[in-house]
Amino acid sequence: MVCSIQGSGFRGSRTGYGKCKRRDSTKQSAFHDMKVISLASSLLTLEKRLLPHPTLEDLVCILNKCRLARNPGYAKRLYVYMHENGLETHPSLGNTLFLMLIDVGITHYAHHVFDQLVYRNERSWNTLISSYVEIGTPEHAFIIYEKMTKDQSVSPNGHTFVALLKACIELKYVEKALEIHAEVARIGILETDPFVASTLIDMYVKCGFLAKAHQTLCKLQIRNVVSWTMIIAGYVDNGHSEKALECYQQMQRDCVSPDAIAFVFALKACSSIRALNKGQEIHVEIERKGGKLGKDLLVSNALIDMYVKCGSIVFACEVFDKLPVRDVFSWTAVISGYVENGQGKEALENYQHMLEDNVCADGVTFIWVLKACGNVPDAEKGHYIHADIERRGFLENDVMIGNALIDMYAKCGLHYVVQHVFDQLPI
Repeated sequence: MVCSIQGSGFRGSRTGYGKCKRRDSTKQSAFHDMKVISLASSLLTLEKRLLPHPTLEDLVCILNKCRLARNPGYAKRLYVYMHENGLETHPSLGNTLFLMLIDVGITHYAHHVFDQLVYRNERSWNTLISSYVEIGTPEHAFIIYEKMTKDQSVSPNGHTFVALLKACIELKYVEKALEIHAEVARIGILETDPFVASTLIDMYVKCGFLAKAHQTLCKLQIRNVVSWTMIIAGYVDNGHSEKALECYQQMQRDCVSPDAIAFVFALKACSSIRALNKGQEIHVEIERKGGKLGKDLLVSNALIDMYVKCGSIVFACEVFDKLPVRDVFSWTAVISGYVENGQGKEALENYQHMLEDNVCADGVTFIWVLKACGNVPDAEKGHYIHADIERRGFLENDVMIGNALIDMYAKCGLHYVVQHVFDQLPI
């Protein structure tokens, strides 16, 4: 037994689905192969009225096919068909149509369907709120949320609050976030939903309320590595590396094992305050964990950068030499270390090895190798690098590279070239 639409052709009919009835075997549905026929054929069958009474199963199937196709043209045609036949208000079909339109990206059509729904489930409310955040109009998310709170048939859940907190991040709505914080704490979601807790902490961090973020984390009964890393990263990015390392230690006292991202930010904190001893402790811990973590390029690059900035080029090179794969950041970190250590010749040798390794220099690399050329001095090598810079268009867009070129030529005593480079710099 399958449910069928009632009414004469049901054009403009708002009666929806009636009782179930068996299809006449002599009048096989044009949708009997719905799962194999194309979406275009299915839509054409609807629009040409080849099937006077499509079933609920038929329409759900075509809605899902349209949702997977992500084709706005097909989605609009299906919307028009269902709107003309009064199907957008159906409790099941209306919500499915709404979700399809959201997935395809036709939010304004979706909102119209949402307004017509007689019954709106929690998923529909949450999807509409999330969609406004995702398309860059987070202020509308709060308008929908206010309407949702007046619908006694549904209740906001973790998905609702995660979307609203993301909207707070976009809009820097700290006061609104405080209200949400109070609400999730009141109904107990904060302790049971790690996604709500981590998003709340992320919001406080990104809005610059690091102490509030840290306080929120400490009140949680369960604290995971994601939340701890957010706090550590926030302190590092805001110039509070000592506090970041305190949090790193507190995380370990909580018996939370650092992951790759946590290690990277802890090493950045060490780099910032030249905490070599702490950096070496973290290095030992990474080595002890071994496995994939010991070979993670981001972690290895952070180690190299930490040793370079702490003045330990030997240790930086030891890490570098063990890398199975090196990217431009790895090479640039070592080159910069040699330059800072007064070893311009070694810096240029590594630059040559980088090119032989088929790794292209970026703007930062060029600045450091130009400094090496000036310190050696090596005008010939500098001229060669200058030609490569011009060929790749860096001089037109990066004033810092232009300044590094001027400094290099000046140190090499080629003052007439200095004027030429200066004249080429963008105003």
